[in-house]
Amino acid sequence: MVKTKSIHITLLAGYYYLFAVILAMAGVIYLIASDWLLSVVPENDYFIQMTKSDFTLWGSIILIAAGLEALLATYLLKCSRIAQIIAILISALGLLWAIFGLIAYSEFLNIFFLGIHAYFLWVLTYRYQPSRSPVQKNASIYQERIS
Repeated sequence: MVKTKSIHITLLAGYYYLFAVILAMAGVIYLIASDWLLSVVPENDYFIQMTKSDFTLWGSIILIAAGLEALLATYLLKCSRIAQIIAILISALGLLWAIFGLIAYSEFLNIFFLGIHAYFLWVLTYRYQPSRSPVQKNASIYQERIS
């Protein structure tokens, strides 16, 4: 029996790939265009205090996060159990953040994020079927042989 991935899993992995691309672009901008960023936003106190090495550090951290997001999306498409657990944790934190934002700021965008993270949790808990480990596969083959 061949298992097919649900369209929901593909959408979820696509979201993580999209987020990884956005993070990678932000990281590259932080690494390459730090002087431009400092000149564009001179009235912002946060940017005034940042130096070029701060931008390099944050750009590197953002690029690492982008790589981890892409890796998570790849393993979600492979139906990995650890990817499911990590994605559930990320979605649960996003859901809590959206609830907090809705209470604190009551913006419409937080309702959108609330719905997105609720959908992700639904997909990860009800639609996600992780692939079996080699030990489980061998055990099922052994059970079929002895019966």
